[in-house]
Amino acid sequence: MATIEQYNDTIRRCVRHNLPFTLYMAPDTDDEIFFSQRPDENNECRAELSDPTWNGFFINFFNNDEPYIAGVAYDYDIDETIAELDYLENVEGLYMPADVVPSLKSTTRLQHAAAVRVATDAVRHAGGKAVVSQMTAVATRKPLHEVMWDYFHKFRSTFRFLVFTPETGLWLGATPELLVRCFPRDKAVLSMALAGTMPAEDNREWSDKNIREHLCVVNHIVNTFESAGLAVELSNPEELYFGPVKHLCTHVAAEGDFDPAPLLYALSPTPAVAGYPDRDKAVELISRLEKHQRYCYTGFVGIKSGDDIEAYVNLRSALIVPCLIDGEDAYVYNIYSGGGIMPDSRAEEEWDEVMAKMSPLYSLVTGDPSTPRPDEIKENITFPDYASRRDFLMMNRYVK
Repeated sequence: MATIEQYNDTIRRCVRHNLPFTLYMAPDTDDEIFFSQRPDENNECRAELSDPTWNGFFINFFNNDEPYIAGVAYDYDIDETIAELDYLENVEGLYMPADVVPSLKSTTRLQHAAAVRVATDAVRHAGGKAVVSQMTAVATRKPLHEVMWDYFHKFRSTFRFLVFTPETGLWLGATPELLVRCFPRDKAVLSMALAGTMPAEDNREWSDKNIREHLCVVNHIVNTFESAGLAVELSNPEELYFGPVKHLCTHVAAEGDFDPAPLLYALSPTPAVAGYPDRDKAVELISRLEKHQRYCYTGFVGIKSGDDIEAYVNLRSALIVPCLIDGEDAYVYNIYSGGGIMPDSRAEEEWDEVMAKMSPLYSLVTGDPSTPRPDEIKENITFPDYASRRDFLMMNRYVK
């Protein structure tokens, strides 16, 4: 069994050499699972969810707008990965970095308020809900493995992951929201509706706004399962806690014959991260209102083992890009969070909600929960992997 020091060094070397890898922990366990693979000749790592022989970790972009799902196959364990990295020390630059550009500008409070007002007007006229997210850009010299372990240990009840593929770049997350568990041979499916947010210490009744937002997600899952010919059962709603906030959660079970891969695409993006009842219109609204790219935020991540699939919505997560600060090793984090917009939403309350959702990871990255949230990274950042990224960032400062 590998030591924590071996994991830390292996992660650092995988990031340096752009070797696709993952380290993840299932909810309510302390078992870390690590594996890696070489990319193919096209520098791609494809997750073959319809292939019963493919096993590994998968990660998808928001809105399923890429030609395939990326992933890391279970090819190399920790010892085999170390041997591969020893080989790569002699062939520097064999694998290319991900062509995923981070933003150096955060979503400002004014930008978020303007987006919420437009979204509120849209759902007031059309009905349903829409989801508006923010992104916080922050740079740190804190070692990646320190942030990862702190985050993993803080949120033990979640699905925790660190993953790098050439398609997606490097992502860290601790998501509380199950998208779906698929057991095709047993003809069984499990999911959850997670929507509606309040401060964790708030003992008031759930508001009508939160209840309606939650029911949008419940209805979407039930309709998706019934459209696939499955028989559905619902639990009673309960409260699920995540750091400073809590959510309404309804568990959904279904039975019948189904194909897992199409079911994933039908479920994602859910109304909890996009909108309802017209998902396409909600996604189009998001593309107009948000100044940042979501990339894999609010897509899905998960594990495939044989026929069985366990997928989670990619929440409480960040895109991470290695960089230099004044010539020293560092990282840029783009930390995401979002909230559902209903006709009676208020911009001030929505801002407080998204700040509460991102604060646990932000505090770990900065090392101090009182550190002011920046509207823009001020440090002297360079990206040594290739000059075009550095030049582009320095000219534009943020990307849309």
